[in-house]
Amino acid sequence: MIKKYFWLKILILAGGLFLCGFLFWLNRFRIDAVEYKDKGVVYSYEMKDFLKVADLEGDEAEKVILPKISKILTEKDEAVIYELLGFSQILEERESAGNALSREQWCKDYEAVIKALGKKDIKTAVIQYLGHVPGEDRIITDQGNFDTYIPEEFWIYGAYYEIYCCENEMYGVKAEDLNKDTKQTAAVQENDTDESEKTDKNQKTENKKTSLPEKMRVLLTNDNKKEPYRKTFEIVCKSACTVQAGDQKKKYQSNKTYTEKNIKDLFCDGVTSVTLTPEKNKTLYLKNADSGKWSDSYRGTITIYKNKSGYWLVNTVSLEEYLYGVVPGEMPQSFQLEALKAQAVCARTFACNSVNDKKYSGFHADVEDSVNSQVYNKNGENKKTTQAVNDTKGKVLGTAKGEYASIYYYSTSCGFTAGLEAWGEKEGKDYLKSVSTLEKKTSVKDWDKFLKQTDVKAYDSHSRYFRWKAEITLPKDYSLKLVKREKSGVVTDISYVKNKKERHVKTENKIRQDLGKYLVKLTDANGKTDTSANMLPSAFFTVEKGGKDGTYILYGGGYGHGIGMSQYGADGMASKGMKYDKILEHYFPGTSLM
Repeated sequence: MIKKYFWLKILILAGGLFLCGFLFWLNRFRIDAVEYKDKGVVYSYEMKDFLKVADLEGDEAEKVILPKISKILTEKDEAVIYELLGFSQILEERESAGNALSREQWCKDYEAVIKALGKKDIKTAVIQYLGHVPGEDRIITDQGNFDTYIPEEFWIYGAYYEIYCCENEMYGVKAEDLNKDTKQTAAVQENDTDESEKTDKNQKTENKKTSLPEKMRVLLTNDNKKEPYRKTFEIVCKSACTVQAGDQKKKYQSNKTYTEKNIKDLFCDGVTSVTLTPEKNKTLYLKNADSGKWSDSYRGTITIYKNKSGYWLVNTVSLEEYLYGVVPGEMPQSFQLEALKAQAVCARTFACNSVNDKKYSGFHADVEDSVNSQVYNKNGENKKTTQAVNDTKGKVLGTAKGEYASIYYYSTSCGFTAGLEAWGEKEGKDYLKSVSTLEKKTSVKDWDKFLKQTDVKAYDSHSRYFRWKAEITLPKDYSLKLVKREKSGVVTDISYVKNKKERHVKTENKIRQDLGKYLVKLTDANGKTDTSANMLPSAFFTVEKGGKDGTYILYGGGYGHGIGMSQYGADGMASKGMKYDKILEHYFPGTSLM
């Protein structure tokens, strides 16, 4: 009898220990999930990205879906989500609905929804995570920047992810670390980089100046829909050219064309790059992958890299030669010379910061040639912009601590610039704050009235976007509300209201993009109308209700994000006799040339 109860107690004790162990394991699983370590399951906060496929914005998904699901999705949660979306019919019957939902299963069902919705433009891509854009719901990757609601804590710097995306919009993470070949290639490319120079996701946006970089490595994407990888390419060298693949070199006569077909045999025995070095400078030409037209000539060398994802091209030139191609791409040569000089200093400072940031190190590059960095070699070179570069040779803009300043510039202001509050940053920089571009300094008491004024005299009022008017039409039963305007005048929060439900959109870029979806007509200061625009010129605007339901008239000013230097403003200042150093001092107070 005693033995019987003894073993019963032992069994009860063992069962209790097993239950505690199981609960401890379950708790550890949930802790790990909350800490974002397990990418094999799906988290509720990811739904804000995934549900954009059903045109649900973040705030709307947060109110409608997130309160009804677990932090770690189960199969039951998936059924709830798809029932709310009206796609419950795609789910297969399963034995248990309480299991944690695997990412693989979720993505299988998610792709069925994408297909059912006819979203043919959503594709998958492999990206390397390189950090977050300050103040924005946007990540930096080797494939460009992507809008995403997933928090910074989820991502691992340098890791590779397969994502669903359309242009720069992310629709969810499909898997982590699948593209091992790309990762290994990137590691090989970085072998010649000193460990002390490598950056992490918390790298500062300002970098101490040591010496200017001698070379700039430019990833060529502007001819290829701003995509780095390409299946084909066509390069011609008008002079004799030395081709190097690994340790092997061979010289070819002039006017030879190099394509993926006639150099493919050079990529053997571990060779991952082929470099074209012309005998004479400015004799390399690239056929545009989009239009089929030949580019303006490139200085320096072009290196062709290859991995399993495809080929990519990098143009290596000196820093000053790089600027010869940037300044005419970023500012018209018709602008005043002193304005072009100010632009050259800004572009040089931006380039130096880019080298230190190593954003494109996975591609063996420092910058790319599109608006994601600075536009390069799109408009060729000209004497006036080249003079502006030469006249400011070696000059960069620095802070009082001797660091490179964080430089931003854009087309046109509304009469005032903005600070980093436009991007949601609570702590800005002293030299990136709102300044006036008005010819006669005055304060604004009524922004609604000010933005409707068409007779304002400012240094950039000769821009056709100094004042503009936009007409938008919202879906049925929706209304628009301007929620927050910063002291600088920039709008950083709007909301759409329907049946007492409210969806907010915040920060200048997201607001411009979101309102652009409903843009019907845009009229500039000269009365010219554009019916194809899909983004608001700036976030400096006021709102009036139109004559029809859902129609609103927006009166605004400026073109671009509004932070830093107004390019038209710089031109206007130069036309009044102001020198480039004074122009820079005005837009970036507290900085100095060094």
